[in-house]
Amino acid sequence: MDGSTAPADFKVEIVHGYYPSWRAATHPPSKFDFSGVNRVGHCFAYPSTEGELIIPPELLDPALVTAVHAQGAEVSLVLGGWGQCDGFSPTCADPAKRARFVGEIAQALTTLNYDGIEFDWEFPTSAADRNNLTTCIAELRAILGSEREIALAVPASNWSGQWFSASLLQHADRLHVMTYDYAGSWSSQSGHHSALRADACATPYSMEQALAYWRGRGVQNEDIVLGVPFYGRSFDSGSLCQPFTQTGSASYADLLAMEQSGDWKRHWSTAARVPWLEERQGSGIWSYENARSVREKALFALKEDVAGVMIWELTHDVVRDKHLLLEALTEPLLR
Repeated sequence: MDGSTAPADFKVEIVHGYYPSWRAATHPPSKFDFSGVNRVGHCFAYPSTEGELIIPPELLDPALVTAVHAQGAEVSLVLGGWGQCDGFSPTCADPAKRARFVGEIAQALTTLNYDGIEFDWEFPTSAADRNNLTTCIAELRAILGSEREIALAVPASNWSGQWFSASLLQHADRLHVMTYDYAGSWSSQSGHHSALRADACATPYSMEQALAYWRGRGVQNEDIVLGVPFYGRSFDSGSLCQPFTQTGSASYADLLAMEQSGDWKRHWSTAARVPWLEERQGSGIWSYENARSVREKALFALKEDVAGVMIWELTHDVVRDKHLLLEALTEPLLR
């Protein structure tokens, strides 16, 4: 993949894609095409319970930062992620630990040449967590100054969104709203895991609902980035809106191969504006995205005048060196 040194000219401010460090062996940064985004999130570092910034060895390799910058985009260090968040609460609660943490973040951004930082705390669980996180972000802004970006990944509803204060945006640049994983192993029924609009099936949640939620919290359009998943979730429920016993996940590249195998039938929800697959000779179904659904989400972002979109994650849609979903998502966003 040959990248361009000129950044893409988008109609939105942010087209952000996450790049997991553990995918570097199969998708080497030096050969990866980042030209379809203008921000990249490098995943994941995390805090210890003592306020130490833990940076796994694979993130200490400058290849990713070098490759992203060479293709005209900016790159942030992402903290946390599912299963790596136990250190946030004790660190943010203790002034000494918090000071250590923000100091080590500032040093790491300078040493490793990152353009910013993103917190992906999944999830705060109390008013104390909410207040301590706000204090941590304020102290981080004070030490970073205005030159580097600060973003936060946040939930799409009040379930955990209540523990993120809108006043974070006095110090942070934007919120990355995780408008996916609406259905999964935690659900009582199968359903669309990333609907554009609710369809009265297994979940009332959708991208439209999430935007309304954060607007209702007083967050302005220019501070909102909406999430688009390049992966799908499975259920052994036979059809949508049914109980299930097993779930799974897979990248779009794998789901496209399944779709093309002839063993699965593709359906389209006119209400939710997303596709799903049903197994022809079995009980499996997959909730996922395709070129049509991600394009509609791009058009929705434009219509609603939000800051942009973000993708989990950038390696999931690569088929024969082409970013199939990314190309469909960004086509309406390009000037």
